[in-house]
Amino acid sequence: MSKKYPLGIVFLSLFPISFVSLAFQEQQYNPVVFNLAQLYDFNPVRGAVKQIKSVVYNEDKSINYESMLKIGHDGCVESFTFDQKKDEYLNGAHNYLFVKRVKNKLIGRDVSGPVEMVIGDNCQIISKKDSNGELIYQYNKDGIIAGSLLADTKKQYSKNDYQQ
Repeated sequence: MSKKYPLGIVFLSLFPISFVSLAFQEQQYNPVVFNLAQLYDFNPVRGAVKQIKSVVYNEDKSINYESMLKIGHDGCVESFTFDQKKDEYLNGAHNYLFVKRVKNKLIGRDVSGPVEMVIGDNCQIISKKDSNGELIYQYNKDGIIAGSLLADTKKQYSKNDYQQ
């Protein structure tokens, strides 16, 4: 009997485990995508994402909002646009945001003026500065936004609890 035979069995028995592991990863939310979806109200998708375009319609078939998210080769946000044209339930005000990555920042504008988001080495948004001030984001162990602090006072601004 060849000594290669047991090695082949070991290889074949490990192959399904690695395949299952990859399949499991494909079913997880990318924290970068999930966090932006929580901040700007679009539906995240599971798995490896390069680009997401969302269009939400009102009951009268008019466009409520459109968004476009592009993820770079490094897994960080390259650009994000959000354009809320009409919301029949909240208000009729036009709201928008567009940001583009410049080194370790997302820089752009929203309806109120300039916006700047600092991105960490792990692609998480560390802080956001706009006409309302600056927020510092807090993360849970899974890399999901758990809340935010007002940068000037360090007071809790928001808190998110996620159920598994």
